[in-house]
Amino acid sequence: MAAVLEGEVVLLPAVIPDPGPFQRQETRWKGPVSAIASGERMAAMSCYLALMTAECLGLIGHDGTVVVEGPFARNAIFCRMLSVASQSAVAATEGITGTSQGAALLAAPGAFRTKAAVVRAPERQVAAMQRYAALWRRRAGPGQGPAGAVPIPS
Repeated sequence: MAAVLEGEVVLLPAVIPDPGPFQRQETRWKGPVSAIASGERMAAMSCYLALMTAECLGLIGHDGTVVVEGPFARNAIFCRMLSVASQSAVAATEGITGTSQGAALLAAPGAFRTKAAVVRAPERQVAAMQRYAALWRRRAGPGQGPAGAVPIPS
């Protein structure tokens, strides 16, 4: 992770260019990508996913704790970067079936409890992660959002 943060290796939007806040943009790597190992490339991809999630949360006016379920809950880099980028607490659930748990919570809020642990970035990495997120946003350029999108009222 340190090599990604220090080397400023970033994956920029949009891996899937049709939907989302960076429509019509083509994905691209920036920084010394060829110099990093596959594990570091995975770290950069995890950061990309967290930063895209933070962008989408910002577009809908999210406030409060972000609950991460399923396989993403086990991705510490994703959870830590999401916490830093969204400036929110991130709670990672212990279960592996995020889709079914999420559907149940939407259908019957408060009907059951799931165990979740709050995930925080290590204090020694917070400043570097904040710089990385700011660099990513600058390099990503202005998000265009869906054509004809209507802001969601508060």
